[in-house]
Amino acid sequence: PAASVTAGIAADNLVVALYFMLLFALANKNGAVEGGTDGVVIEEEGAEAFSIREMSAALAVSATICWGANQIGIAAGISGWSIPIATLMTIAAATAIPGPLSSLKGAGEAAGVMFMQLFFAATGAAGSIRMVIASGPAILSFSFVHLAIHLGILLGLGRLAFPLIQKARASSSSSGGKTGTSFRESVWWNELLLASNANVGGPTTAAGMAAAKKWRVLVVPALLVGVFGYAIATFLSILLGRFVLLPMMGP
Repeated sequence: PAASVTAGIAADNLVVALYFMLLFALANKNGAVEGGTDGVVIEEEGAEAFSIREMSAALAVSATICWGANQIGIAAGISGWSIPIATLMTIAAATAIPGPLSSLKGAGEAAGVMFMQLFFAATGAAGSIRMVIASGPAILSFSFVHLAIHLGILLGLGRLAFPLIQKARASSSSSGGKTGTSFRESVWWNELLLASNANVGGPTTAAGMAAAKKWRVLVVPALLVGVFGYAIATFLSILLGRFVLLPMMGP
């Protein structure tokens, strides 16, 4: 039913927005990446300069990919798969012709920041607390439990792997690494939180968190992890919904 879908979206947006606030609050102030940043300067200047022509080209490429994905979905009889198809087309294009597309980096970053802010605004606008309380308390509870289990497992496994990470970074760093840093105050802790953001919100929110925290060297990894999640999990979730959840719901 449309009401259930709306309540589910509202509950998801509300819980995820609160979860992002929690991730920001949990992050420590250690913004340097250990074990691989000798000589790397974390820049704080603005985005790379670009021309109107480059911005037009970037928008044209993105519009072409979206149109092509939609046409492929319609032709194949899977119109609901346009976003996953567009994701695959984007990854394939960036892998096949990195040179021509790299010239659109500055314009793409600027456009991405603009649309990312619109995404954040739309997410907040859809998070109606009144609608969630009235129509989706079960979905709200499920979202809370789901994210709590996710974060607990992530930080738990991260804590177990922390000694190994410290040893590996100490051996690869000329400075010997910050082996005396506690798990809660380490860069590894921040990286786990950023990975959680990429897992829950995708590349846009993860890159936004890295940029806001001035973890400039982690912006690209956050984007890659989020895009990789889109490329894998989107298809798995659609298959799960069609072949597992729909049969469970009955005719």
